[in-house]
Formats: sequence, C-alpha cells, structure tokens
Amino acid sequence: MVNEGRNESIAEATAPRHGISEKRYKDRTLDYHSLLPYETESESQADVWLQRIINELYTSIKGHDFRPGALQLTKQLSSWLQLKHEMSRNKRAKLVKLYYWLSLKPGLNHTCSNSFWNLTISSQRKTFSWTGNLCGSR
Repeated sequence: MVNEGRNESIAEATAPRHGISEKRYKDRTLDYHSLLPYETESESQADVWLQRIINELYTSIKGHDFRPGALQLTKQLSSWLQLKHEMSRNKRAKLVKLYYWLSLKPGLNHTCSNSFWNLTISSQRKTFSWTGNLCGSR
C-alpha cells in the first residue's frame, strides 16, 4: 500500500525510526551551508539563537505583548527558518501548535493574527495541506 503517492509504505511511514536523528530522517537534496562561499554559523550556534528566540517569544506572550513583542519575534523566527537550519520535530510541533492558537486568539490585531497564521502554515512540513476556505464560507 502506498501512502499518498510517496514511495514509502504505510508501515514504514508509521513505524518508529530507531537510531535516526531527531532533526532529520532524510538527507537534504542540496547541502546549503557547504556550498556557500563563506563560513556559516554551526548548528549549535543556530540552536542557541533558536532557543533565545523561543524564550523571548514565550516571555512576550506571557506578558500579553503581542505587538510589537511577539510580532517581532515571529519575524525573527521566520528569518531563522529561511536560513534552512534544522529544528527538532518536537520543537517544530510545539511552535506550530502555539502559533495556531495565537492566530485564533480573539481580540488580537489582524496584522498579528495573519502573521501568526502565516508562520503556522510555513513551518509545517509539506505532508499536510489545508483544504477549503478557513472562514467556512463558500
């Protein structure tokens, strides 16, 4: 049985992957960092920056500082993701869930809500796509 047109069977898609890195279980098609003509930061440095962004994000959310606090940190996180650094699945899942609920928060400025929703969609893997209109209208 094939899982949605991919080359792995359903058993392989749902089986735990023992001995494989938590960050990535498939090799990249293109190794971005080794092809650049200059030296880039290491993954450990990138993880430190990610953790700093996440800590400040949670602090701003806890203090109800959505604009400019959480909005600025959302832009920083989006930039971090565009640099093609690896993020653990656990962190990615937690951030997607957090941004999903932030985008649905009642009374939030529409600029913040749209920004949070856009990061929710862009930080998900391509295995799930949203179908239909989000507002429910046809």
